[in-house]
Amino acid sequence: MKQPIFILLLIFCSFLLSCEKDSDKNTGNVLFYTNAQAMLNCGPFDVEIYIDRVLEGVIEKPVTQASENVDCSNGNSEFVLVIEKPEGDYEFTAKLTCSDNAEYLGNFSVKKDSCSVVFIDLTYGD
Repeated sequence: MKQPIFILLLIFCSFLLSCEKDSDKNTGNVLFYTNAQAMLNCGPFDVEIYIDRVLEGVIEKPVTQASENVDCSNGNSEFVLVIEKPEGDYEFTAKLTCSDNAEYLGNFSVKKDSCSVVFIDLTYGD
Protein backbone atom coordinates (compact mmCIF):
# COMPACT_ATOMS: atom_id res chain seq x y z
CA MET A 1 0.00 0.00 0.00
CA LYS A 2 2.89 2.39 0.66
CA GLN A 3 4.32 1.87 -2.80
CA PRO A 4 1.51 3.72 -4.75
CA ILE A 5 1.70 6.67 -2.32
CA PHE A 6 5.48 6.82 -2.74
CA ILE A 7 5.14 6.80 -6.54
CA LEU A 8 2.53 9.57 -6.47
CA LEU A 9 4.72 11.63 -4.15
CA LEU A 10 7.70 11.11 -6.46
CA ILE A 11 5.68 12.20 -9.52
CA PHE A 12 4.37 15.27 -7.67
CA CYS A 13 7.89 16.30 -6.56
CA SER A 14 9.33 15.90 -10.05
CA PHE A 15 6.47 18.02 -11.43
CA LEU A 16 7.22 20.81 -8.95
CA LEU A 17 10.93 20.76 -9.71
CA SER A 18 10.40 20.89 -13.47
CA CYS A 19 8.30 24.07 -13.42
CA GLU A 20 10.11 27.22 -14.53
CA LYS A 21 9.67 30.45 -12.62
CA ASP A 22 9.87 33.08 -15.36
CA SER A 23 8.02 35.69 -13.33
CA ASP A 24 11.16 36.38 -11.27
CA LYS A 25 13.32 36.97 -14.35
CA ASN A 26 14.79 40.48 -14.53
CA THR A 27 16.17 40.23 -18.04
CA GLY A 28 15.82 41.96 -21.36
CA ASN A 29 17.38 41.72 -24.79
CA VAL A 30 19.87 43.69 -26.79
CA LEU A 31 19.98 43.51 -30.58
CA PHE A 32 23.17 44.36 -32.47
CA TYR A 33 23.36 45.09 -36.18
CA THR A 34 25.81 46.91 -38.44
CA ASN A 35 26.66 48.21 -41.87
CA ALA A 36 30.41 47.56 -41.37
CA GLN A 37 30.83 44.80 -43.96
CA ALA A 38 29.22 47.04 -46.62
CA MET A 39 31.30 50.10 -45.71
CA LEU A 40 34.79 48.56 -45.52
CA ASN A 41 36.53 47.22 -48.59
CA CYS A 42 38.25 44.16 -47.14
CA GLY A 43 36.15 41.27 -48.43
CA PRO A 44 33.73 39.21 -46.37
CA PHE A 45 34.35 39.40 -42.62
CA ASP A 46 32.57 39.00 -39.30
CA VAL A 47 31.97 41.60 -36.62
CA GLU A 48 32.63 40.06 -33.20
CA ILE A 49 30.53 41.43 -30.35
CA TYR A 50 32.08 41.49 -26.88
CA ILE A 51 30.09 42.55 -23.83
CA ASP A 52 32.19 43.44 -20.80
CA ARG A 53 35.15 41.81 -22.61
CA VAL A 54 33.37 38.46 -23.17
CA LEU A 55 32.71 37.31 -26.74
CA GLU A 56 28.92 36.97 -27.10
CA GLY A 57 28.61 36.26 -30.83
CA VAL A 58 29.20 37.50 -34.36
CA ILE A 59 27.37 39.41 -37.06
CA GLU A 60 28.17 37.86 -40.42
CA LYS A 61 26.46 40.25 -42.86
CA PRO A 62 25.53 43.94 -42.94
CA VAL A 63 22.12 45.53 -42.88
CA THR A 64 22.26 47.82 -45.88
CA GLN A 65 18.70 49.14 -46.10
CA ALA A 66 16.54 50.76 -43.46
CA SER A 67 13.67 48.60 -44.70
CA GLU A 68 15.40 45.40 -43.59
CA ASN A 69 13.67 43.97 -40.55
CA VAL A 70 15.77 44.32 -37.39
CA ASP A 71 13.58 43.13 -34.55
CA CYS A 72 14.35 41.27 -31.32
CA SER A 73 11.36 39.00 -31.82
CA ASN A 74 12.92 37.53 -34.97
CA GLY A 75 15.94 36.21 -33.06
CA ASN A 76 19.47 35.75 -34.36
CA SER A 77 20.37 35.64 -38.01
CA GLU A 78 23.43 36.33 -40.10
CA PHE A 79 22.39 40.02 -40.06
CA VAL A 80 21.61 40.52 -36.34
CA LEU A 81 22.74 39.26 -32.96
CA VAL A 82 20.16 39.14 -30.14
CA ILE A 83 21.44 38.54 -26.61
CA GLU A 84 19.48 38.14 -23.38
CA LYS A 85 21.09 39.89 -20.41
CA PRO A 86 20.12 40.80 -16.84
CA GLU A 87 18.97 44.37 -16.28
CA GLY A 88 21.84 46.81 -16.12
CA ASP A 89 24.36 48.94 -17.97
CA TYR A 90 27.00 47.34 -20.18
CA GLU A 91 30.01 48.20 -22.31
CA PHE A 92 30.50 46.55 -25.67
CA THR A 93 33.27 46.23 -28.21
CA ALA A 94 32.66 45.36 -31.83
CA LYS A 95 35.84 43.94 -33.36
CA LEU A 96 36.08 43.97 -37.14
CA THR A 97 37.87 40.77 -38.13
CA CYS A 98 39.16 42.29 -41.38
CA SER A 99 41.64 44.38 -39.39
CA ASP A 100 43.67 43.57 -36.28
CA ASN A 101 43.01 46.90 -34.59
CA ALA A 102 39.59 48.01 -35.88
CA GLU A 103 37.19 48.30 -32.95
CA TYR A 104 33.96 50.13 -32.26
CA LEU A 105 33.23 50.88 -28.58
CA GLY A 106 29.95 51.77 -26.93
CA ASN A 107 27.49 51.38 -24.08
CA PHE A 108 23.91 50.21 -23.75
CA SER A 109 21.34 49.54 -21.05
CA VAL A 110 19.07 46.54 -20.63
CA LYS A 111 15.67 46.94 -19.03
CA LYS A 112 13.34 44.17 -17.91
CA ASP A 113 11.19 42.70 -20.69
CA SER A 114 12.47 45.15 -23.30
CA CYS A 115 14.81 45.21 -26.28
CA SER A 116 17.65 47.69 -26.65
CA VAL A 117 18.90 48.19 -30.21
CA VAL A 118 22.56 48.94 -30.99
CA PHE A 119 23.44 49.95 -34.55
CA ILE A 120 27.16 49.86 -35.25
CA ASP A 121 27.29 52.57 -37.92
CA LEU A 122 30.42 52.97 -40.00
CA THR A 123 28.93 55.51 -42.42
CA TYR A 124 31.68 57.92 -43.37
CA GLY A 125 31.12 61.66 -43.54
CA ASP A 126 28.32 61.94 -40.97
